[in-house]
Amino acid sequence: MAQMKKILFYFTHNQTLGHSKRIINIINWLKKNTNSIEISVFAGGKPQPCLKTALPSRVTWITLPFSDSSKFKFQGINSNENIRNANFDKRINYATKKLHQIKPDIFITDFFPFGRPEYKKEIFLLIKSLKSKGTKIFASIGYPYFTINPKKILPICKLYDKFLIHTPPNLDTNYFYRNIEKEKHTTKQDYIKLFNNEIKNKLVYTGYISSYSDPKKNINTFTNKFSSKGKILVVVSRGGGTYYPKIIAYSIIAKKYLDNNYIFLVIPGPATSKSEMNLFQKCIDKLKTKNIHLIKYIDTLSSILKTADISISTAGYNTTVDLLSLKKKAILIPFMGYNPNSVYIEQLCHAQILQDYIGSKILSYSKFNPKIIADNIKSMAKAKFHPKVEIDKSWFEGGEKTAKILLA
Repeated sequence: MAQMKKILFYFTHNQTLGHSKRIINIINWLKKNTNSIEISVFAGGKPQPCLKTALPSRVTWITLPFSDSSKFKFQGINSNENIRNANFDKRINYATKKLHQIKPDIFITDFFPFGRPEYKKEIFLLIKSLKSKGTKIFASIGYPYFTINPKKILPICKLYDKFLIHTPPNLDTNYFYRNIEKEKHTTKQDYIKLFNNEIKNKLVYTGYISSYSDPKKNINTFTNKFSSKGKILVVVSRGGGTYYPKIIAYSIIAKKYLDNNYIFLVIPGPATSKSEMNLFQKCIDKLKTKNIHLIKYIDTLSSILKTADISISTAGYNTTVDLLSLKKKAILIPFMGYNPNSVYIEQLCHAQILQDYIGSKILSYSKFNPKIIADNIKSMAKAKFHPKVEIDKSWFEGGEKTAKILLA
């Protein structure tokens, strides 16, 4: 009897949901293709109880000792901090022990080495141990983007066998090239050199990993609760991280400029604090309307977006992929960093793709207000919707393609 292939994922999500969901989507696509694999996951961020119902069956989910990080800081532990304060010894000892038990054939890091540099010491030790045993080292990367200078990650890149970039070839890359000069840590030339020279033969563009839809899960009853004939359903979500609470608050207040023909479904996300939820509820109570529904988290957001007429969110990977594939009207407020000295172009690039291909509206977080949101909702609701450019269905086959690469 042939021995089952063993695949081990490693990811550090801090308090965000997007990375967790992408890993879960990849695992579901793997399981759809075969049952002849053993899948384990090292979850290196804060435990996410909301995912219990979303986790695939027959997968070993291992939560590493949590490294303290602030949701408002997002970067997690700072590489300049004393690593012991981040439970480093506990994490590496625990992870090493589990490695010896699992003995994976393939080890996959999410986003690293392109991002999450604060976990470099930990991941490097794990990779070094596995390489000596012949394990294949893969990277699962949502988009062609580096949070540090490419020159600094080249030595680590040499340890990898493949980099799976979960976008169509060239599409997202062109947008990152267009915007890279807004950042201070790298240049377009650095990008081109790494992609076209140093790791060119290791790159695979899989296409977007869209949400895996379980055919056995009936969500019609839930979605029908919020969709009524002749009404306009506006779904408001954070859509990419734990930041930008003003999007939720201002979108709720925007309802006062709209009539009862609009229904708002507001989903701030599982990392939303109690104080934030109280703030959002107070905003709703002041409006004295029955047409706003506040729900902290829904694990079938992709299905809800199918029902929606208009989406309001930041421009995180999973949300923008869903909006693009569904060709949905969207108002996007991309996360660009906490101050002018820390610019992130990832979400700006996502938003620009949706603007160019399906006519999405981009607003600046520093300039928008409830009236601006309401005016954009009105104009979008009235406008006939036609995608600006032909969208290729093959762009969204990344989950299946990733699964086939890992199983080959």
